[in-house]
This record gives sequence, structure tokens and C-alpha cells, in this order.
Amino acid sequence: MRERLFPPWGKKVGVAALALGLCLGVLRLGFGVKPGWLELPVFAMSSAYFESKFFTVITKNLTDEVILLSTLGGLFLVALSRERDETLRTALLRLDSLLLALKVNAVLLGAALVTVFGLGFVGVLFANLYTLLGVYLLVFHTRLRRPAEAPC
Repeated sequence: MRERLFPPWGKKVGVAALALGLCLGVLRLGFGVKPGWLELPVFAMSSAYFESKFFTVITKNLTDEVILLSTLGGLFLVALSRERDETLRTALLRLDSLLLALKVNAVLLGAALVTVFGLGFVGVLFANLYTLLGVYLLVFHTRLRRPAEAPC
């Protein structure tokens, strides 16, 4: 059978990346830290600050992008890394957890569509980056820690 999940060590790498992203996020948002060495020229398909530019190279501080990539990448690795003893029960729990996370995410996004307007909705879209993986991890690990039900 083709392996679809990352090896178990991916969870440790993911937790480290997530911790790094959260620490950088606190430094950036809480204390306004933007390291100068992250001020780099990058290719931008679209850039709209004071003027709109398309398909050009701009100089930008990449602190926010590093934070997003490390937190999302970390969550991704944690969510998609095998457990040490991956069984059929674990696979079914993964599927059920993913389906429930999709439903919760759709309900939250639908509720936000009819109650949040203007620039506030950008915050909702930003939070939506994390809700699917976050709810999945919460549900999966909560269900995984429960004792297995005895067959009838």
C-alpha cells in the first residue's frame, strides 16, 4: 500500500516549526520586531501598497511570511504524520475527524459570511487558514486518547 502520511518524526519537526512560528508571531505582533536581515527582494505577482504593481520584483520584509509558513507548515506536518502505531482504528478516526473539521469549518465560514463585513472579513479569511487543521487536530487527538470501544 502506498504511504500517504509523513513518518512519525514529522510530528516533532512540525511541533518545532509551529513553536518557532508562534514565538516569531508574538515577537512580531506583540513587540513589533521585524528583523532587518529579512528585508529582501522578492518576485511579486501582485503588490498593492501605495501603488499597484504586477509581476515585478519588490523589496519586502518577509517576517510575516516566515511566521505564516512555519505555523501552517508545522500544523500540516503534525496533522499528517503517522502515529507510532497506526492502525485501522486510527485511519477511521482520521477520516471521521477530517469530515467533522470540514463541517465545522464550513459552518464557521458560512456564519461569518452573513455576519462579518468589510475589512473584518479579511481577518475571518486569515483565521480560516488555521481552523481546518486546528479543529482536525483537536478532534483527532481527543478521539485518539479515548479508549477503543469494545465490539458488540
